[in-house]
Amino acid sequence: MNPGRTLSGHRRRSYRRRGRGNLLAARRCRDGSWKVRNGPKWGVIAAAAVLLALAGAGVHWLRGHVQLAWNETDSLPQALFLVRLGELPAKGDYVLFDPPAAVGSRHAFIKRVAGVAGDRVAVEDRTVTVGGVTIGAAKTLSRNGAPLDPIAPVAIPPGFYFVHADHGDSYDSRYQNIGLVPDSRILGRAVPLF
Repeated sequence: MNPGRTLSGHRRRSYRRRGRGNLLAARRCRDGSWKVRNGPKWGVIAAAAVLLALAGAGVHWLRGHVQLAWNETDSLPQALFLVRLGELPAKGDYVLFDPPAAVGSRHAFIKRVAGVAGDRVAVEDRTVTVGGVTIGAAKTLSRNGAPLDPIAPVAIPPGFYFVHADHGDSYDSRYQNIGLVPDSRILGRAVPLF
């Protein structure tokens, strides 16, 4: 085969723009004419630039509206949560909240909302019920031996939540130290990822 020729015997053609070094591809059309391709189209480049700008704006928006939270305890079966910051929960939702200063934790807690405004919290022989549903027994001592007092019976007022986790050792609203969580301490609604 001759250098510079294709298998069909046609001559290969390529063009170089002077001074720029950009290789321009050429192909032969059915009518025998040659068509030169000039590289990327400006419309495609502009569309890509707009998409990149929108993606950057979306990431910036997400930074202030969502965050990931990791549950390091056994109180919940899920470990990773996507938190929608500033969004208040409904009954049954998971929530990320700052515990009271008396608890002495540097980390926010993740619990499930078991009671909302209007629900009645009742305590009988350390068994806590919310809205007639048994939540669990309040333990007398924590894992480290500190005494635990159960929450006092109350009707949950507007702007407060009773939070709970199904694990028996969960440190939640069953105890006076946590109590009812005001919406001012709620960081956001948590969605379990896994």
